[in-house]
Amino acid sequence: MSTDTTTRLLELARGQHEVVATHQGRCFGTTAELRREFETHRWNREARSVFGVAGAPHTALYMAMARLLRAGPGAVISHQSALVLWGIVAAPLDPLHVTRMRAANGSKLRGDGIVPHETRRMPPHHVTRHCDFPIVTPSRALFDVASITPIGRVERWLDRVWTMRLVDHGSLRTTTRTLTSGGGGVSGPWGCCLARGAWTTSRPRVAWKVA
Repeated sequence: MSTDTTTRLLELARGQHEVVATHQGRCFGTTAELRREFETHRWNREARSVFGVAGAPHTALYMAMARLLRAGPGAVISHQSALVLWGIVAAPLDPLHVTRMRAANGSKLRGDGIVPHETRRMPPHHVTRHCDFPIVTPSRALFDVASITPIGRVERWLDRVWTMRLVDHGSLRTTTRTLTSGGGGVSGPWGCCLARGAWTTSRPRVAWKVA
């Protein structure tokens, strides 16, 4: 493995909490070259195709990145884990909620330390980068958790993201239209409740009942 390729892999890891996946390194070298590189003393294996920089502390963010990369290309942090990284919820990142597009071949997302979710709808504007992670936006995270979380808790989180100015009427309405158009995308009664919320001129007030 060339020094240049090693340097590029280490630079990539530096921007990902000291963790990389083999699929990310394919533009830096051949499969055989990458295998030889990851067998050196510079790396520790965290999963079958995920490696961390040797000596890097195993922080919560390091472990979260390792779990996310193990989920494969296109996977993003979602649900409560996304709210944790956005500073809305105080909770551990273990296990980590991860979402990816539903596979055409029906294969399921699995792995220790993750709570897997699959979706048919993940438009580009629902995903951003925050704390060096690919992650859903706060408005998308709220919709994701609304179907699996007690109503009162979601109300508090909604009020908090509004106070923090992480969402506004526009972002919530856009998310609502995207996920409810065509009769799919938001599962469970609470997703419907949030989508049909009553709006005030200052902040959203959710009407917690099913129409």
